[in-house]
Amino acid sequence: MNLRSIIRFASGRMRRVPVRRVFAATALLLICVVIAWTVAHVVPLPERLNYGDSVVATYHDGRPAHALLSEDDRWRFPTRIDDVDPAYIEALLALEDRRFYSHPGVDFIAIARATADNARAGSTVSGASTITMQLVRLLEPRPRTLRSKAVEALRALQLEMHMSKEEILEAYLRFVPYGGNYEGIEVATLSFWGRSPSGLTAAEIATLLAIPQSPGARRPTPDNAATLRSARDDIAMRLAEQNALPLSARPDSLAEMLDDTEVPVEVSGPPREIPHLMQWLQVHRPQDFERHEAARGEPSIRIQTTLDRTVQRRISAVVDGQRSRLKATGAPHAAVVVLESQTGQVRGVVGNLDFDSSTPGSHLPAFASPRSTGSLLKPVVYAAALDEGLVAPSHKLLDVPMIRGDYRPENFDRQYRGLVEAERALSVSLNIPFVRLIEELGVDEFVQTMARFELEGPVRRAGDGGLELVVGGMPASALEVAALYAGFARGGRPVTVELFHKPVDSASSQPHDASRVDETTRAISPAAAWLTTRALTRRPRPWSDVGPRRARDQAFVWKTGTSYAYHDAWTAGFGADYSVAVWAGDLAFERHPQLVGADVAAPLFFEVIDAIDSPFPLRAQKPRDGLATIEVCSRSGRRPGPHCEHTTTVDAPAKSAAPQRCEFHVEIDVDATTGRRLAEGCRPHGVDRIERRVVERLPGPMARYQRARGRRAGTLPELHPECRSESDAPLSITSPREETTVVLEPTRPADRQKVRLEAYSPTGSRVHWYIDGRHLTSTGPDQAAYWIPKPGNWTIAVVDEQGDRHVRVLNVEGQAAPPDRDDPNASPPQY
Repeated sequence: MNLRSIIRFASGRMRRVPVRRVFAATALLLICVVIAWTVAHVVPLPERLNYGDSVVATYHDGRPAHALLSEDDRWRFPTRIDDVDPAYIEALLALEDRRFYSHPGVDFIAIARATADNARAGSTVSGASTITMQLVRLLEPRPRTLRSKAVEALRALQLEMHMSKEEILEAYLRFVPYGGNYEGIEVATLSFWGRSPSGLTAAEIATLLAIPQSPGARRPTPDNAATLRSARDDIAMRLAEQNALPLSARPDSLAEMLDDTEVPVEVSGPPREIPHLMQWLQVHRPQDFERHEAARGEPSIRIQTTLDRTVQRRISAVVDGQRSRLKATGAPHAAVVVLESQTGQVRGVVGNLDFDSSTPGSHLPAFASPRSTGSLLKPVVYAAALDEGLVAPSHKLLDVPMIRGDYRPENFDRQYRGLVEAERALSVSLNIPFVRLIEELGVDEFVQTMARFELEGPVRRAGDGGLELVVGGMPASALEVAALYAGFARGGRPVTVELFHKPVDSASSQPHDASRVDETTRAISPAAAWLTTRALTRRPRPWSDVGPRRARDQAFVWKTGTSYAYHDAWTAGFGADYSVAVWAGDLAFERHPQLVGADVAAPLFFEVIDAIDSPFPLRAQKPRDGLATIEVCSRSGRRPGPHCEHTTTVDAPAKSAAPQRCEFHVEIDVDATTGRRLAEGCRPHGVDRIERRVVERLPGPMARYQRARGRRAGTLPELHPECRSESDAPLSITSPREETTVVLEPTRPADRQKVRLEAYSPTGSRVHWYIDGRHLTSTGPDQAAYWIPKPGNWTIAVVDEQGDRHVRVLNVEGQAAPPDRDDPNASPPQY
């Protein structure tokens, strides 16, 4: 029978079919299609498809840094096709579903082939499941029955109606099993080889295809190694025959390569490299962990941090290596923060010594815990005093005992050095000179300088603190300390800490020029920042012989801190690129006498910064503008007075240039015969010849300190016994200064704007203060009094035990805010 006869026969039979049956069959077919379409769109897609994946924090380059279990307790990352090696995709489709892009979810050709193969063999030897059907099975596991196959086929058709081929393939790559609770190709490659699936070898591709076929029997374990290897090699050779693997042109070369490549036998799991940071984010930034309605295939949360993978791993390795030493020195906890100085981006964070340890508090993110800063804030006082003209690096500061009410500051070593250069006082971290300096600068100015560094946390915690703020009374976290020191590395510009990745402005990546930036964005001047930085390079490492000679060229900038009660040991500083803060201590505030910054934190600091950075180029960063070379007295370090014989030159901020004149050298009358000093106007009987001589007169506290120890107080000669006064100099008010005007701030009560009253008493006697003739208070030697100001002109007088008197007029302008009557610490009414 030819084709024409067949057509005539069919046409005849069709003519004999009633028209009603044709319409009925057509209608039935349409109804079935409508029902199928309706069911496909009404019946929800598999629920697991919308499950949330593991929360992943990534490094700034997108590589995973830390992962949390998904909401169904699986390790599962979403994966885009573009992020997977194309050779793997080609091999997957060649092995599992070569007509993936042409069938509607069910491969009817493959079903016919499998049916024939299985019928001939008398058992199941071939399958016909497509990638889409396998995805359905992963999403909705069912028993292996014909009924289940039918449901899977229908569900596969449904998925194809709702999802593109790329979405289906990405969902498969997300859920494909690798044994246990490991799902998805990216989890597999990270767990097996520690890297992404973007570049895979032929052996790795074959391994990734072999495990999902039997995850329980082939998951990487020592017991499964032989089974996995055999399956991998078999799949690799099959794919090589189809030219679906790299190096497949020569199967003998592939076999040789497989023989030389071991299969993975251990699973390290997804990266968990920043556990404390992740815990801190969950508590302090819960919005980053909230799941929102996302596009299908992207229901996961990825937090892209600014961390650098190399920096993070290096500092983590350093901390791991020092863990035993730190714990042996009484530091059960520690934290390290690394900032990129010029951008403020956090490049590394170690939150504590352990995370899963039995040590109490080991899980707490210590890098964000405010702690007593010890001496870490002295550079701020120094820089602010430089800008105010209160000090130059050469100024000799007093390092002698002092008392301020109940407060008696001490140096860490409980020693006194008399007169010490301001720069050296900072480099060796003396407490008393800096308590005196903050007293002269003013606590408010210090706090405002911290505020200009945009450090809201420490400023808020300062409260109504006083002089003790400079020696640990202003708590800060390691993150805040690193930001502060980054501000110094930036030439005095405050830095905004960035923990989450943002596009970097190309301008910010240019070499930093500290002298060419907008002055309005500065906390301190470039000159003060550079001079402070220079001071912090003068101190060599405690265990090395590297000294100031190298520091003049380049060195690491560093400062230590130790809390008063030995709870905290700090070291902070910076190199050419990074600012680093290291804290070691006890989060439970237990006292450990070994917790000293230079001994405990400094070794960790230097090992960290040696691992990631190079020394700071001090000379190269010297500002071209803003520094002045000034002449100073060699003895006092201040501008030369009329009687200074020896001078030198030093750098100082040009804007303020430390105008204070030397008062160490004075011209006096002496008896030319005996060499005794004659008081002003005193001419004893028998003195035939009087000479004018230049002598050295030390400041009152220093002179008293020297005399109390039986030492000479400068070169001031002994006073002639017939001269009336036994004073070295007249009683004088030193604070407030002459012609001072106090302007009250309208936003603060007057009792929070007290005027400091201080006098120089050459005899060291007790002094009595009077305001417009009314007694205010009495103070001991080298003690300050405080007066609550009111608008007007006021006569301030001080009288000592010998009856000597000094008077100064003070002008007070403005109006203060009303007193806070609810404040329990408010001062009582005072005249």
